[in-house]
Amino acid sequence: MTERREVHKYLFEELVASLVKGPWGEVSESKFLQAIDEMPGLIWLTNEEGYFYFFNKSILHFKGRSLDEELGMGWTQSIHIEDLQSCLTTFHSSFLERKKIIHEYRLLHHSGNYRWVLESAMPRYGENQEFIGFIGYCVDITDYKETEKELTSTKEQIQNIFDNLEQVFWSMDMGLFRFLTISPACEHILGYTTTAFYENALLWQNIVYPDDLDIFFSMEKDYWAGNITEKSYRIIHKNGAIRWVSSRIVPVLDALGNLSRIDGLVTDITEQKRIEKELQLAKEAAEQSSRAKSDFLAMMSHELRTPMNGIIGMSELLIETPLQQDQREYANTILESSSLLLGILNDILDLSKIEANKMNLELVEFHLADLVYSSIKLLRMKAEDKGLKLIVELDPALDSSVFKGDPVRMRQVLLNLLSNAVKFTEHGEVVLSCKLLDVQDDLSTVYFEVSDTGIGISNEAQENLFQPFTQADSTTSRKFGGTGLGLHICKRFVELMGGRFGFSSMLHHGSTFWFAVPILRSHNGCQVLQFTQAPISSLDVPSPSHTPSDTKMIQQTSLVDSAQDVTVLLVEDNPVNQKLATAQLGKLGISVQVANNGLEAVRTLENASFSLILMDCQMPEMDGFEATRIIRKRESKSSNRIPIIAMTAMAMQGDREKCLTHGMDDYISKPVSLGVLRELLQKWLSIPNRPNQKSQA
Repeated sequence: MTERREVHKYLFEELVASLVKGPWGEVSESKFLQAIDEMPGLIWLTNEEGYFYFFNKSILHFKGRSLDEELGMGWTQSIHIEDLQSCLTTFHSSFLERKKIIHEYRLLHHSGNYRWVLESAMPRYGENQEFIGFIGYCVDITDYKETEKELTSTKEQIQNIFDNLEQVFWSMDMGLFRFLTISPACEHILGYTTTAFYENALLWQNIVYPDDLDIFFSMEKDYWAGNITEKSYRIIHKNGAIRWVSSRIVPVLDALGNLSRIDGLVTDITEQKRIEKELQLAKEAAEQSSRAKSDFLAMMSHELRTPMNGIIGMSELLIETPLQQDQREYANTILESSSLLLGILNDILDLSKIEANKMNLELVEFHLADLVYSSIKLLRMKAEDKGLKLIVELDPALDSSVFKGDPVRMRQVLLNLLSNAVKFTEHGEVVLSCKLLDVQDDLSTVYFEVSDTGIGISNEAQENLFQPFTQADSTTSRKFGGTGLGLHICKRFVELMGGRFGFSSMLHHGSTFWFAVPILRSHNGCQVLQFTQAPISSLDVPSPSHTPSDTKMIQQTSLVDSAQDVTVLLVEDNPVNQKLATAQLGKLGISVQVANNGLEAVRTLENASFSLILMDCQMPEMDGFEATRIIRKRESKSSNRIPIIAMTAMAMQGDREKCLTHGMDDYISKPVSLGVLRELLQKWLSIPNRPNQKSQA
């Protein structure tokens, strides 16, 4: 405002001077009045006694009044009542002292609104320098006043924000190295007043925690290079407390590109750091708990599988011996019960892997029709025992197709759905439908559907059907048993494969469960097993004396039985498992020598050779991993390599990979059935003397 007044005063004086004395010399009073009457500015004149005797056209038009109304003291009638006294006092004192006037007041406009004017006035003198009165000049500054009001309001708002910032905003002149401004929040965050920083620019550096000075100076390097920088470090509060702050510095360059100023914003992040630390501790505790859970599950799995291997294996061998009818029933009951227990254990392990995001899917070639019929075959006897009709509807386009995917998990889903359908159906039928939905390049979408005429599921039970450890209702749980994990695991498996899983059901009217998964089509042209002589679209599953899968099993048995001079080294510390594996291998016509631990195995191999080694992993004195390492080291000096197969109760995610990484060639988890053992031996004993090579996956 002061600057505006000075400019206005200067311009007014220059104007009067130019009017009083033009290029032609002194002008007459009449010409002077004529000139100012036509000017756009608001101009008035008084005589030497202070009488207002002249008002130009512009001021009369502005007020909407006549000259007669303005003469004398009439001009005061247009002044705002709140400004009148100030105007009169200013005029009279200036008139008496013959000094210049510059002030602001509100004047009534012809529109009926008051408008702000800036008035400048100065004394006039005649030819002989006698005082002849005052001349005044007014400018409408209403727009300026409104802008000024808005700016003042904005400034107040900014100042209010600045004063109440929770962060410290500051600005520093880099030429003078002093703070230009710093917000009051510094007293709360740093403990020092703004005055302390204005008086000592080095104070900030002095309160940085000593161990974090490198961070502080690295920021200095950044902004001198003209870069915005933001980092966190600790400061020592005036009260001695250690606090964390986040500092952001923005360099401001002059026209020559030199650093002239830096602006900064500092935020107290002590609470954030505390929360982060608590979260980190919680994360570490959760990870430790997860590791403890995994270790517990691994230990329980190992401890349970070891005796179960003996129970299931011995039951299988017992059933193949001559038994009375009731004895065979007892043996079958033991086998079924232990297999059920194994299924529960596997479900729990699968759930643990899924929850830990450690479930890895395989990508291997498989025949879809073989997968479907082998799944049906396992449930056929149970369905026949209940008098149920078991039907397969296979899309002819899938009958001879070979795909790439995870057949183990896909088969697990199918078996679970088929098993549930048979379990919860007392009369009628169970239908498995497989259709090819879509084909895009090498990717096919295959749709599986299992429907039954069983008890169905109530609307209430459907809401929680896929929750782990949940069954349709407590009555179902008591009548049919189960852990309630199957459907949850199936759904998660399908989702891992990139597919969709769903169902529909009505109480007392059966259920339909379906899933659709994308599978890669294989073009390798590998040999395909066929279950029928012609494509099948819908049929009851036959039960001949043996299927092509049975034929495969018979062929494998004959190949193993016909092996000459085949001797296996069994490295196993558990007496029951030693007895079981020896009996199973004997059934297959394989000679066996037993080593009680890895150390015995290493010593035995010094004086004997074997066709294959079945290696347990966890044993006293020397485990299977160390024994394998020593054996492989010895073999590196020769051209032969003995197949080493891990036969272990370790069945957690990653155990297979661990065995292969340590130099073993294959992996099988306990319990080991005779059929699985037969297939494994057929795979590795078909090439008796292999040249030395790296372990195979």
